[in-house]
Amino acid sequence: MPDTPRSTAGLRCEDARSIARDVLAASGVGEHLVNDVLLVVSELVSNAARHAGGVSDFRVVPLAGWVAVEVSDRSSSFPRTPRTPLDVPGGFGWLLVNEIADHTEIRSYDEGKAITAFILLPAAPRTTVRPSCPTPDRPARSGASPHAAHEVLGAPR
Repeated sequence: MPDTPRSTAGLRCEDARSIARDVLAASGVGEHLVNDVLLVVSELVSNAARHAGGVSDFRVVPLAGWVAVEVSDRSSSFPRTPRTPLDVPGGFGWLLVNEIADHTEIRSYDEGKAITAFILLPAAPRTTVRPSCPTPDRPARSGASPHAAHEVLGAPR
């Protein structure tokens, strides 16, 4: 199965989208899903450039029934969803990623973090996902950090 190169320091959004397009085409991912994946790629790469010193690693990996988009950076700060008024530009990227992706994970490590967005391919069985991040219809659980990664039961591997 095609995969992206591991060393992609300083990656620009347009280059990341081109890499993702090539991986998706080689994997036979339908055109209807490509735009969703490319939007997630753009948001994660641009957020890493804007808020975390740039991309240190980038991967797009087709899995059984899923596409995983992973962006790593050198910042230990987790993404936040600011309370930006709707009439003010910006501040919606992380919210958009979580709206498109069926599951997101954030892994912290010594040199920064990796964010992986999993997008379900049509006709694949759904995995049970229980987000720990609060949303308007799902308030934070007691003791849960609003910036914690999602908890997953039966996550795609």
